[in-house]
Amino acid sequence: MKIALVSPYSLEHPGGVQAQARLLVKWLRSEGQEAWLVAPGSKGGPEGTVYLGDTVRVRTNRSVAPIRLSRGTAAAVEKAVAGADVVHIHEPFVPAVSLGALRIPGLAKVGTFHADPGRGVRFLYSILRRRWSRLAANLAVATAVSPVAAEAVSPLVGTITVIPNAIDSSELKVDVRRYPRRVAFLGRDEPRKGLDVLLDAWPAVLRLVPGAELVVLGSQRPDLPGVRFAGEVDDSSKMKELASAAVFVAPNMGGESFGLILL
Repeated sequence: MKIALVSPYSLEHPGGVQAQARLLVKWLRSEGQEAWLVAPGSKGGPEGTVYLGDTVRVRTNRSVAPIRLSRGTAAAVEKAVAGADVVHIHEPFVPAVSLGALRIPGLAKVGTFHADPGRGVRFLYSILRRRWSRLAANLAVATAVSPVAAEAVSPLVGTITVIPNAIDSSELKVDVRRYPRRVAFLGRDEPRKGLDVLLDAWPAVLRLVPGAELVVLGSQRPDLPGVRFAGEVDDSSKMKELASAAVFVAPNMGGESFGLILL
């Protein structure tokens, strides 16, 4: 079977949706299917990825979404998924890549909803309910990664199946030394991930546990006493850093629908 997977978010930026899309392509290929990824950006995807180009960063739900809004995006998406038997659209309502894929006529489409949208998006859903419901009718199957993600769109989509996110557990088997006083944080530097809360608390940790070390993965700032910022890291480095820590901390402040980092 030929399966095109569509991500609305740039593969050049870290994120749970992008990670799941890449993992699904890998798994489908291992099962003997012909799968490829379609997404904004110019790098970061598996071999065979169709890249759609530059993105803009849009603030939403206390986060920043790297999406493509350029004219001609919908036509580029239609060309990129041509020949697919099934198109798996992640975040079907996100413009312009996923929404463009959702509007393509005549294709079998599966949609996966990932987000716990903010108040503004929920308000748009409510006042434009008929429009979103007509678009959702283009999906043969609708899924969500959690009950929280399903709750926001179920009035528009109807029947929606909860299928949790997955990880490749083989990637977690890393043989490195574990440091008993090392704490790890993994996430983007944005308010809802709670990094500032952790950094505010860290001096108190140092007073109670002299020699404690905090490693911040996925965010870059000037180093602080007892804190090392590793910035964005590849999957191999990420797994090694996590395996070397005794404690993982995720001080998320809200707006999360699954907690892939916790998994």
